[in-house]
Amino acid sequence: MAASRAAPPGRAVLIYDAGCPVCRKAIAAVEASCAPGAFEYLPCGSEEASRRYPRVARTDCFRVVHLVLPDGRILAGGAAAPELLDRLPRYRWAAPLLRLPIVCSLVSLAYNAFAPNRRLIGHILFPSALEDRSPGSSR
Repeated sequence: MAASRAAPPGRAVLIYDAGCPVCRKAIAAVEASCAPGAFEYLPCGSEEASRRYPRVARTDCFRVVHLVLPDGRILAGGAAAPELLDRLPRYRWAAPLLRLPIVCSLVSLAYNAFAPNRRLIGHILFPSALEDRSPGSSR
């Protein structure tokens, strides 16, 4: 098994759909699990996200989460999972597993099946989340 490694230095940016209850819950979970300052959170379609990351198309942004790494690489959807987990001390152990080609493929398949239905699923699972304020919106 690959040795555990520390998360790469620098702040990563998560660009997410703030109108999606599942996305808001996921961002809240990331906020609760990461070291302070590990991430910056930007809602899709915000002026700030569009200005800073013009390569992230608005339609793509609302389709899947995007993770912008400190080195400028942009990962989308399931491809972002290993780097995201690398920045969560409690779940860092799982990052090497998600980098295995077969696991990576399965995660991407699952994410791509879930993503188009996440708003509906979110409204069913988290009906009270419709009134929730989006995490990270004050940043």
